[in-house]
Formats: sequence, C-alpha cells, structure tokens
Amino acid sequence: MPTALIVLATAAVFWRPLLTGGTLYLREIGSYALPLREYFRVSVLEGRLPQWMPHMNLGLPFVADPGNSVFYPPNVLLLALPWPQAFDIFIFAHVALAAGGAAGLGRRLGVGSTAAAAGGLSFG
Repeated sequence: MPTALIVLATAAVFWRPLLTGGTLYLREIGSYALPLREYFRVSVLEGRLPQWMPHMNLGLPFVADPGNSVFYPPNVLLLALPWPQAFDIFIFAHVALAAGGAAGLGRRLGVGSTAAAAGGLSFG
C-alpha cells in the first residue's frame, strides 16, 4: 500500500508533463541535459555510438563523460518512447523509484508503514 501511495503522490507532482505534454525543463536541464540526452537518443537510433558531441563548446567527449551515462541501462526508456515525453518519464521513474526505495529502507530499518511512507514521500 505505501508503494502505491508513493507512486501516486509522485505522479501528482508530475501530472502536467505526464498527462498534458507539458515540460519539466527549466534552466540547465533545458539548455544542457536535455540536448545531451537528445543527442544520445538520435545517435543510438542512427546506429552509432555517440563518442563526440560536436554541437557544444567546440565539441565534447561524449562517451568518456560519466555525466552522460551512455551505458546506463534505463537509457533504454529514452530510445523506446516518443521524444520529449521519454525524458519526462525517465525523470518521473527515477523519482518514484527513489521515493519507493526510501520507504523500503524505512520498513527494513523497522519503522512503521506510516513512517516509511512519510519518509518515501519526503524523499521523493
């Protein structure tokens, strides 16, 4: 029950991008992270490994930058879903998973289900 509550509460926070096609992107996410993820997505869908990003700062090493997480398994979401909603779902899934993990940790440490849910909600 607490897990479903946490996922629903997280979805309530992310309702606009999940249901209306709105956006989460402000500041550096929209100007830095989103273009990098989109470059990753386009490169992989074209069948090439994105080794070099030529479009920013006269070029950046792409695979070598751990911030780009080229080999991170959940990046499959970015390939399988339509863009830019894929990025919204990618962020939502990470927040929901982190909140659920915090609640699970609370339960594992022996707190009650209400306290675990509160911990998960406050983390997420």
